[in-house]
Amino acid sequence: NGGTFNCTAGSMTMPDGSILTGGGPLTINGTTTAGFNLNASASDYSGDLALQGVLNLGAGVNLTVQSLAGSGTPAIGRLGLNATASLTFGADGTNTSYTGTVSGAGTLTKVGTGSFTILGSEFTNTGPTNINAGSVVLGDPPAGLSNNSQVTIASGATFNMATVNDTV
Repeated sequence: NGGTFNCTAGSMTMPDGSILTGGGPLTINGTTTAGFNLNASASDYSGDLALQGVLNLGAGVNLTVQSLAGSGTPAIGRLGLNATASLTFGADGTNTSYTGTVSGAGTLTKVGTGSFTILGSEFTNTGPTNINAGSVVLGDPPAGLSNNSQVTIASGATFNMATVNDTV
């Protein structure tokens, strides 16, 4: 119902037909190239997600997690979103920070009342980025949202650039 994937020497793949399920905290440890490839489209994992390595969401994988966080120096959190994948996070309303990148053509959506602070990296995703509730905060340069992503900010939600210059 939670746990840790340690992928420091290679990657692990969960194929379609498998299911990642549960609601406990999940940590993915790895390097900037090693990590966890989730291709199991029926997955319904919904806990707190901490990235200290690579997580690639494959075709048709749509996860809604309580929170997204990750830290490291250098930034080693790497979230990859297939064009038909999505990650929705923040439902628990907590304040979290993420030191890492987001890439790919899938959808990234922030929900919940808490703030999500991006540190140390410019996101490069080309799919939609939705800020539906709470706030997304740019914590330090070169943090930023991708200028190749359509960014939507819902009424009542905020995008706080603080002192960081960003083009979206």
